[in-house]
Amino acid sequence: MCNDSTCPAHCLSCVGQQCNVCRSGFYGELCRLICSTNCSPDGCNFITGTCLSCNTLGWYGPTCNETCSFTCLNNVCDCNTGECKNACSIHCARIGEGQTCLRNGTCTNGCVQNYFGSTCDTGTSFENNDGSPIPVIAGSVGGVVVVLIVIGVAIVILRQRTRRQPTDANEYYNMPPF
Repeated sequence: MCNDSTCPAHCLSCVGQQCNVCRSGFYGELCRLICSTNCSPDGCNFITGTCLSCNTLGWYGPTCNETCSFTCLNNVCDCNTGECKNACSIHCARIGEGQTCLRNGTCTNGCVQNYFGSTCDTGTSFENNDGSPIPVIAGSVGGVVVVLIVIGVAIVILRQRTRRQPTDANEYYNMPPF
């Protein structure tokens, strides 16, 4: 235990039998517990071990061990609550300057055009960059034309097969006129 003249290795200051200041990166009664590796270089609360801030984007929680929602823009969320900072998914509809999604990434104002789902992560690809459905229409028309050509060729081949060719001269003369 601590006394007034000596402190354990990671304890910077003692009062009676307890450390009151730990070196950065340590916490606990004798400063023997190590802060989470996700804590910033500032370390953690010397009593509880709660990170003072997280060292990398994308993490939150008391020990920075929970990941931000994948729908948070640039994976940035509040270090304590996990709520998306700055902006949510780019596919969440925006109304004014307010928050557009909840902590779990659910878009509060719906989705922009052609996206759906609670986090607006599912989209359709019916439009090109200028917003027109020309590629889809052209592809559909082209597909129909190909199918019609195949059907036409099949009909011609079947008609030719059904015409019976005479096997001898007598059959040729007995055939009905066309």
